[in-house]
Amino acid sequence: IEKLLADTSFRAAAIEINNSDVSIFKDKRLPFDFSTIKPLPTDMLKNLEFKVNIDSILVKNGFIQYSEHNPKTDKVAIIDLPHTQVELTTIKNYDLGPTDSLRLRATTRLLDSVRISVHHRESYEDTLSGFLFSVRVSPLNLTALNQFLPEIASAKIISGKLDTLRLRANAREYIALGYISMHY
Repeated sequence: IEKLLADTSFRAAAIEINNSDVSIFKDKRLPFDFSTIKPLPTDMLKNLEFKVNIDSILVKNGFIQYSEHNPKTDKVAIIDLPHTQVELTTIKNYDLGPTDSLRLRATTRLLDSVRISVHHRESYEDTLSGFLFSVRVSPLNLTALNQFLPEIASAKIISGKLDTLRLRANAREYIALGYISMHY
């Protein structure tokens, strides 16, 4: 680690992370700052003060817990996403070519059974920070969402079944176009 701290660049063919736990908390009681535009991942990489070039980062059997404090219900909703697999490729901030894109492919399980797939591709050279984003959700009984829906949205589902949900978006820093197809 001393070499990494003293060096001006980091190069790796692959990084593998096994059995990781990530906890994310969003406190929606705090005011939202509309004046701040947060940079997208490729812009954050390009703004690093040292050179990075990693061919791939793999996360195997990760666990994500997302918690959100809703000011309307004054309750905290907790959503667990076990069995998370992530493949992140072309992580770099120098020697960028016109076809270089940061790519993310991830799968997880909502409520330990509902499969969610996420794909993200973001160009390094697009000055408008363009990216493609897609999500696919497998079938589920919608009443299962009541494990966290009352706390997060002040709502409850009485009945319903989701056959499939697909989302696809083509976005830039200030605009997004796409579609959502939800069969229930």
